Amino acid sequence: MSTFKPRAVAGESLVVGAIFALLGLVARTAGGLHPGWIAIAVLAARYGTVGFLSGAGAATILTALVELAVGGHLGTGLAHLASGANLAGCAACVLLAWVGACHCRRERDLIERAAALSDGLTAERATNDALLESVEVLRERAERTAGSLSFLRDVASRLDGMNALSAADAAAELALARSGASVAIVEVGQGTARRRLASRSAAELLRSTPEGERLSVRIRLGHSDFLTLSIDGVPATARTPATLRDLQIVAAWCAPAVATLSREELPTKPLVEAGE
Repeated sequence: MSTFKPRAVAGESLVVGAIFALLGLVARTAGGLHPGWIAIAVLAARYGTVGFLSGAGAATILTALVELAVGGHLGTGLAHLASGANLAGCAACVLLAWVGACHCRRERDLIERAAALSDGLTAERATNDALLESVEVLRERAERTAGSLSFLRDVASRLDGMNALSAADAAAELALARSGASVAIVEVGQGTARRRLASRSAAELLRSTPEGERLSVRIRLGHSDFLTLSIDGVPATARTPATLRDLQIVAAWCAPAVATLSREELPTKPLVEAGE
């Protein structure tokens, strides 16, 4: 039993027809059932109705050709097939062809079902891969969110504290995170008396930057002192009024802690020297 394959059926039918025709020379003299029906029965069981029709047709044609080739009459060999035993053999082959056709149809259904299941499995695997990628992305986002929340909690606790240097350092970190700048500097005082309280670099290295890439805000601490928050290396997309407003908020948040510094607690080295 097998699915229908035209080339295979045609080739096997010619072989069966040749066997049937050659055996017909012996069966004609011996009488009784033609032994070639066994070959046709095998073909019918293997390919169903298609196998039976192609095998029987090839057998009939080749039997006639062989009969003519040996010098006999065309109807002699074919008349032997009309006997009761051969008609019974033909009927048995028809029954086998019907059973074979049922099996072939069931085999085709199973193959189609297996193909559908295979396609479904492939789709399920693709869906699972997509879900795994989504889970990985969500996990990374959750980790970033947890990291961001931890960072904000740490910065907020330092800005709300009374340690001026720690608050200034936190303000520089928050300014860098908000703006994407290269450098953030927190200064107190004005003119040549300015002192640097904290500085942060995205590259962990302070460097000069071209003109036009610096943003700074000032907060008054008292009658004469100012808190200045500056950022250098600001990306073009961040040089906006919104960034300045956020810097103002960060500086104002840091100002209460810095205002507690006494003159004696300020760094002794001026930030601005001659030519700086």
